[in-house]
Amino acid sequence: MASTKSLTTMFVASFLFVIILYNIMDIEARITNEMLDTLFPSQLAPSQRWAILVAGSKHYQNYRHQSDICHAWQVLTDKGVPQENIVVFMYDDIAYHDMNPFQGVLRNSPSTDGFNVYEGVTKDYVGEDVTSGNIVSAFLGNANPGGVKGSGKIINSGANDYVFFYFSGHGEIGSLGK
Repeated sequence: MASTKSLTTMFVASFLFVIILYNIMDIEARITNEMLDTLFPSQLAPSQRWAILVAGSKHYQNYRHQSDICHAWQVLTDKGVPQENIVVFMYDDIAYHDMNPFQGVLRNSPSTDGFNVYEGVTKDYVGEDVTSGNIVSAFLGNANPGGVKGSGKIINSGANDYVFFYFSGHGEIGSLGK
């Protein structure tokens, strides 16, 4: 019989596959409170909840990827995940881009009166620090491997913790940060 840890790992891996598949197919894949209720059981202490959020692209035409990550950060913090337990990777070139009519604002819906999801988001790895090596190191909890730049924040989870990994991007090989 499979252990609880391996069943949790299989569930999370299956969920990640669905989220990545949705992003590859350009289907709306926004994180909702209902999703988090199934991912983070209510009996978990906030310190047992971890997340890595990755916007896998840059440039204004990929606005939605960074806004989806910021929206996920807002939902996670609203659900009680401590900011220090969320590691954010995003190029961060959209909020103040020349083409953005609302400087410093990212919205996760097409309306001009939508919620600013960019506000307050702690960005740990930005620009050229958004690399597959840094993502893997943060996920595995490897502090400062090989001169990691960015905040150096990592997932420091234990055996009974839950880790949520969310990637928003095109998902093609070699597309990270493009």
